[in-house]
Amino acid sequence: MLHTVQGTFRVTRGHLRLAGPHGSVQGECVVDATSGDSDNPTRDRKMHTEVLESQRYPEIVFTPLQVRGQVVPEGVSTVEVDGVLTLQRARHSLSVTAVVRTTGKDFTVASSFRIPYVQWGLRDPSTFILPVGKQARISFEAAGYIRR
Repeated sequence: MLHTVQGTFRVTRGHLRLAGPHGSVQGECVVDATSGDSDNPTRDRKMHTEVLESQRYPEIVFTPLQVRGQVVPEGVSTVEVDGVLTLQRARHSLSVTAVVRTTGKDFTVASSFRIPYVQWGLRDPSTFILPVGKQARISFEAAGYIRR
């Protein structure tokens, strides 16, 4: 019977700087590829050794290039973020919808999107008996503070 597998990865560092009214942005979000944990050691070992090759490529990096839409100083904003996801040293264009909540000097950002990892050249872990989806759904949440 097919089911959805859930797991977590740790963000090791990140920063974001919105610059100007035209949506230009600088920064990066770095994820520790070796930290992936689905609570199943056998599946995780296969993910790390055969799909992600996380010992060889220990970081997954998202670099935002442009934000489309306005982030309000206080409240909730929905924006589109265009950027580049670097996975196993290959760069892939990626656009995601993000919900930004700002309160005073703090903010949170949340997004959910799909990564077509097989199309991007990563190994398909499917077997004859157990087919695996060709995309991974990513849910991302982060919090930070605003420096003016």
